[in-house]
Amino acid sequence: MAKIVKGETRGRPGKWILDFYGQDGKRHWETYDTQKEAKRELGKRLEEVRKGTYRPPTEMPTVATLAA
Repeated sequence: MAKIVKGETRGRPGKWILDFYGQDGKRHWETYDTQKEAKRELGKRLEEVRKGTYRPPTEMPTVATLAA
């Protein structure tokens, strides 16, 4: 399940929220300024989840870890 929701319904007025489940079954939210941007990213996220390549930003290595 994936959807785009107006931010007002989730306490983020003026924003658009991308709400989807990753391949691990966990729910993820991403916030965007425009609906068009959210729709574009939704397509990308669904493709990443389908391929099994989606990694949430919290699991990505930081610059400090890469530089060490």
